Amino acid sequence: MKINNFKRHQRGQGLPEYAFLIALVAIVAAIALGIVGLAASRLYGILGGAIGAKNSGVTVGSDFIYFDPSQLPRCGAYSGTVQLYGQLWVNPGLPVSEIQISTDQSFAISLNPNSTPNLYNIQQTISTGTDNSVCPHSIVVQTSKAFGGNTLFFPIEIRDW
Repeated sequence: MKINNFKRHQRGQGLPEYAFLIALVAIVAAIALGIVGLAASRLYGILGGAIGAKNSGVTVGSDFIYFDPSQLPRCGAYSGTVQLYGQLWVNPGLPVSEIQISTDQSFAISLNPNSTPNLYNIQQTISTGTDNSVCPHSIVVQTSKAFGGNTLFFPIEIRDW
């Protein structure tokens, strides 16, 4: 009789088990969203830039990152190669290692310091020759979550120098 009484009171999950399960699912979901979030943000930037939408920069107080209005992203033939070029102003407190630049065709776009402080050149040789059809159509600049998680995007002007 005592054994049957014990079994009757031990059916199903208890509240602590459910709470633990819910917490575990929430942690896994948060990690997955963090990983997928940057990729989704990049994809929206690529699509936005391809249709002509622009998010050319972010300036909040002394924090800034934005495309230089006089050197917006451009791709075209230059000295026998097809080049991608543009300039980016970057807050001195933002390490360049925390910035990712990609296009609809490439993930590893180089960012090189300019002689002007806080100004960087976006430079990439796309191909040899003068065929502009290989040019990307949009560019996305992302900062890491630790430095604001900003996403800039811009259509690339396709025109020879």
